[in-house]
Amino acid sequence: MTSTDTEVRAADRRLIMWWIVLVALIFGSVEAATAAIPGVSSQTGRAVIVVVLAFIKIGIVAWKFMEIGHSAHWLRAAMGCWISVVCAVIVAMCVASGGA
Repeated sequence: MTSTDTEVRAADRRLIMWWIVLVALIFGSVEAATAAIPGVSSQTGRAVIVVVLAFIKIGIVAWKFMEIGHSAHWLRAAMGCWISVVCAVIVAMCVASGGA
């Protein structure tokens, strides 16, 4: 086995680990949307949790699977800003509308 094979296998293991994290976040989103969460009584709170988890998943996919994390600094900054701003706008709209 060459060092290249070992590096590829390590990279595959890291991607599988991130895939498992994404699946766990999907189940977390479903749980947040359907189950009773201690301390969160309103539908708005649940909607905010689901939206934030969705944007965390977007960030993971962009950085790990689309390899934005290895791209130019300006592209990483632009993607990070885009994710943050769009998430903040959607959360603000959700809170302003009362979660409807």
